[in-house]
Amino acid sequence: MFPVRIPGALPALGGTQRQQAAAAAAAAAAAEATTPDEAESEPEPGSSRQHGAVGPRASKSKVKVQVRPFTKQSLDKHESRSAQIVKDYGFQPKRKLSVEDGSVLPCKYEPFPSHLYGKPLEEIDNFIYEEEEIKTVKEENATLIEKVQLLESKVDHFEMESRKSMVEVRGIPESDNENCVEIIKAIATKLDVVAFPKLAFRVGSKSQDRPRIIVADMLDVKEKEEIIRASRRMKINATAIIESWPMNPVFINENLTAYRRKLLFMTRQRAVEANYRYVWVSNGKIMARKAEGYKIEKIHSANDVLRL
Repeated sequence: MFPVRIPGALPALGGTQRQQAAAAAAAAAAAEATTPDEAESEPEPGSSRQHGAVGPRASKSKVKVQVRPFTKQSLDKHESRSAQIVKDYGFQPKRKLSVEDGSVLPCKYEPFPSHLYGKPLEEIDNFIYEEEEIKTVKEENATLIEKVQLLESKVDHFEMESRKSMVEVRGIPESDNENCVEIIKAIATKLDVVAFPKLAFRVGSKSQDRPRIIVADMLDVKEKEEIIRASRRMKINATAIIESWPMNPVFINENLTAYRRKLLFMTRQRAVEANYRYVWVSNGKIMARKAEGYKIEKIHSANDVLRL
């Protein structure tokens, strides 16, 4: 008779195999029964752990502090703030945190804003970043602006020195093969002024709407002032110089730099708002006076305009 093996049945274990299986089952049950508190509890007297045996559970566990993650609202706020910084200052804010979770803020950040308590760490770091980086950038920008303004003022001064004897004439029609020096002499004769311009020429782009201005370099500053004063006393038009010309009013003023021309325009606008009656130019310097009897105010920069 042949032996028959029943499906699903296991072969019988010998004595040694039964002992090993029982030991493995006991170890698994003990591991499941052990709690984290018991695993980290003090060893009992006489145990191998008390005498310096070091195992995986002997090392001190590291406490992990949970950091609040981004919410949708805080993420939108963070991105909006970053975009605004790029727009205002031209650079992308750093991504590395300035403060780590659990660290102590230095006293220079006190008083700490109450609205940041309980906020995600990234928002607190933005506060620190603004206190340090952006404040420094603002100070540097202010210093650079002052230096640029000083350089512009020096360049403008030298440029104005080269124009101190120049005038500009508006309202004179253009013609082919014209002689601008002779035109200036004719204007001076009409104004009863003796003038000997060294040079005269048209400036700007041609336009069908209006004639270009004539810039004339007079013999000296005195001659320049005389012809300007005479044009204030006697109002003339182009017909008075050449009969065939239209009756365009003729204006004679100092030839200003682009910077002072813009400053004069700003001063006139501000004078209307602040009820100033007088704005004029003398030797390249812009003056303003609120009314008769008030002191004359000199305009050197846009800050002076704002103070009117």
